[in-house]
Amino acid sequence: MRNNVPLNLLLVDGSSEENANLKLILKGQGYESVIENVNTYAEFREHLKGNVDAVLSESDSSKNLRLLSIIKAENPGMPFIVISKNNVPSREVIDEMKAGASNYAFRDDLKGLGTTIEKEINAFHEYQKDLPYQKELKERADRYRSLWENSRDALMLITDKTIISVCNPAVETIFGYPSEALNGQPLSTIQPADKFKDIPLLTDYIEMDKEEFNSLPHFETQALHKDGHVVDIEFFVDKFTLDGKPATTLTIRDITQWKRTQAEQIKNKEQIRIAQQIHKKLYPETYPNFHGYDIAGISYPAEEIGGDYFDFFEQGRNSLDIVIGDVSGHGLGPAILMAETRAYLRVLSRNREYLNEILTRTNQVLVEDMDANRYVTLTLLRLISRPSAFIYANAGHTPGFIIGLDGQVRQKLTRTGIVLGRKADTIYKQSEYIALEEGDILVLLTDGMQEIFSPDGEMFGTERIIKTIHENRERPSKEIIEALYKAGTDFSQTPTLDDDFTCIIIKVKH
Repeated sequence: MRNNVPLNLLLVDGSSEENANLKLILKGQGYESVIENVNTYAEFREHLKGNVDAVLSESDSSKNLRLLSIIKAENPGMPFIVISKNNVPSREVIDEMKAGASNYAFRDDLKGLGTTIEKEINAFHEYQKDLPYQKELKERADRYRSLWENSRDALMLITDKTIISVCNPAVETIFGYPSEALNGQPLSTIQPADKFKDIPLLTDYIEMDKEEFNSLPHFETQALHKDGHVVDIEFFVDKFTLDGKPATTLTIRDITQWKRTQAEQIKNKEQIRIAQQIHKKLYPETYPNFHGYDIAGISYPAEEIGGDYFDFFEQGRNSLDIVIGDVSGHGLGPAILMAETRAYLRVLSRNREYLNEILTRTNQVLVEDMDANRYVTLTLLRLISRPSAFIYANAGHTPGFIIGLDGQVRQKLTRTGIVLGRKADTIYKQSEYIALEEGDILVLLTDGMQEIFSPDGEMFGTERIIKTIHENRERPSKEIIEALYKAGTDFSQTPTLDDDFTCIIIKVKH
C-alpha cells in the first residue's frame, strides 16, 4: 500500500458528504487528498490557475463537454476523470472520452480510483515535459504544410520511377491539372514521349546513375500543359529511399516567361548593337578643314543609342553645309530614321541649291516613311568662306546663336518652319545671308544642355551656356564643347546628362 501520496483534486458539483467519502476511499488506497468542490464555470476556471492535479466529475455530457473545452483552452492535458453512475460505460461517458476525458471509474467500484488518478497525473507530467518538443514539431509541420500548399514551384513525390504519388497545388498553375487529378498518374501525363522526342525527359534524369546525374550543370526541359501548350520548366531532382524502395522528389519551376524575357533581351541587345553601328557611322570621322574657320562637333548620348545627329558636307571650296538634328525617341527605330534623314539630306544637297527646298523635299519623303508619333527637328546651315557668312533653315529645332567678342548674343537662329515628318504640304523658308565677323562664335546645339537641373532644382539654361562658351573662347572649338559638357555635369552633379546633348562650335578666324 502507498504511504499518503498527496493529491490536489477538484470535485465538480460534489456535496460535502461526497467530498468526505472520496477522501476516505483515497486514504484507504494510500493517498492523502485535498479536494475542492466547484459548482460554477467561473470557480472552475479560477481553480485551474492554482495547484490542481486532476479533476473528478460525475458523468453529465452537456456540462462535462463544456468543462473539457475550458481545459483544452486553458490547461491542455489536465487529467479529467469521469465518475460513471452505471457499471458499464454509458453513452455520456463515451462522448466525454471522445471530447478529451482522461479516464473513467464506476461509482459503485472505486477501489482502483487512486491508481487511476496517479497514472493520469504521471502521464500529464510527461505530456508537459514534451510540450516544447511537441510545439516545435507542430510549428515545423505547419511550416512544411505552408511551403507545400503555398509554393509557386510544383512539388512531386515520384515512386516506381514514373508514378506521381502526390503533388502540391502549384501543379494546377503550371500544368493546368488539379493536384488530385495527377496523384497516381505517370509522369508522361505532363511529358508525353511522342510530343517531346528530341529533348531529355524527366524520367531520363530520374533513371540516371549518380555520377552521370552530378555531372550535369543545369536541368531544363519542357512539359505539356493540360490545354496543349508547351511549358518551359526548370527542375531539381532529389533521390532517396522510402520504405526500402527508391523514390524521387521533383521541384519544378515554370520558366516560360523568363525564357521569353531572355529571348527578348537577346533580340534587344542585337538591335542595340546594330543601332550603335548605324549611329556611329552617322557622325563625321574628322572635322572639316574649312578656310577661315575652326569647326568641331561632338554628340553625348544619354543612353546606349542617342537620338541626336550632326554632319558636315562640302559643296565646293568656298561652301560647307552643316546639319544638326534630333530624332524623337531612342533605339533602333530612331537610329534608322536618323540614317534615312542623313541620306536624304546628302543627296538633296547635291541636287538642290536652296536650303528651304532641301528641307521641303526631305519632309515630304519622311512623312511617307514615319509613324505618326515620330518626328525630326533639324537646322541646316550653309557656311561660306569669302566673305564669312551663312544662311540657314530651321525645322522646329533649338535655336542656335552667334556670340560676339564681347560675350553678347548678336543674333539667334530662330525657327523657319515646323518639325520634319508631320505635314507633307509644309513649305519651309530659309534666312537671308548673315555676315560673320572675326572672333564670332556660331553655336548650334540640341536641347539636352539647357534643360538640365541642379540638385536644388535650378535649370542650367541658355545664359550659362553662353557664359561658359565665352569664358573658353580662346580654346579650340572641340575643347570649348568639352568644357561646356563638363560644366553641365558639374552643375547637375551627375556623370552624364539625362538627355542627349550635341553641339557644333564654329569659330570665325578672319
